[in-house]
Amino acid sequence: MLVRLPALVLCLAMIAPSQDLRAVERLLEAGEYAEALASLQEFPSDSAPRHFLTARALDALDQPTRAAEEAQMAVDLDPQSEAYRLQLGQLFLTRNNPTAAAEIFVAALESFPESQLLHLGAGLALNQLRQPDAAESHFRACLERDPSLGLALDGLVEAHIQELNYEQALAAADQFRHNNPQSYRGYYHLSVVKDKMGAPAEEIEALLAEALKHNDGFAPAYVLLGKVLLQLNRHEEAVLMLEGAVRLKPDYAPGHIHLARAYSATGRIGEAKREMKAAQDLVAIQQQPAPSLRRNSTASGIAGK
Repeated sequence: MLVRLPALVLCLAMIAPSQDLRAVERLLEAGEYAEALASLQEFPSDSAPRHFLTARALDALDQPTRAAEEAQMAVDLDPQSEAYRLQLGQLFLTRNNPTAAAEIFVAALESFPESQLLHLGAGLALNQLRQPDAAESHFRACLERDPSLGLALDGLVEAHIQELNYEQALAAADQFRHNNPQSYRGYYHLSVVKDKMGAPAEEIEALLAEALKHNDGFAPAYVLLGKVLLQLNRHEEAVLMLEGAVRLKPDYAPGHIHLARAYSATGRIGEAKREMKAAQDLVAIQQQPAPSLRRNSTASGIAGK
């Protein structure tokens, strides 16, 4: 899963103190990307903030190659800026080059070893590379500094599940729940891991009910709850739960798969076939190779991947 780091909602005062650049930032926040690009042409070419903001606009306009070039120029002009390193790494992370992203984040951590966001980016990239051992240390570093950082828990549990280490995944989720009893994430991840471990359906149902009490718009929890209700032979309840999940997140293939099973269990065969077809179409789209943003081999001495 590609994740946007919260890092890039950065305080502009850290990197672009002038009022003119603040005006450009306001254009970007308003979605006026072309207007922002036009305004940025008035700033000197050796201005790192100009390149940083240009990269943001180009990324939003789905021009990742040009965005990466601009982000790299910002880093070259000011290599001591954490914000610029984060932006460059995120571009590669979200544009299907986790190898380059991991290299950027890990290299930046040499200068900013306490940065939660760099650790988070490195962990997410390493998870994509199927290197859960390496990813775990980065997620743990995040949670040590901020025990409420939900994205770090997501990544840590995913890393443990990649390794089939359910006991550690369970411990991580339980610790997060203890530290953040008002967050849905601890309860949800506990339910996911317990489901994989074959725990009683009633126990999983109770955890999901608690998760949904804290976030009633989280579709994956409804999907897992629908699956559990099917196991308990509460078919009509499962249908209602899964129909709601599909409305909330129509591009989530497991929702359609379990809804197809629920329809089948209630004799609604035509609707079951429709939902299974929707799931198959979504899986086919997700399996298509994503275009990969490749790094210039001369950039910062990192070879193109």
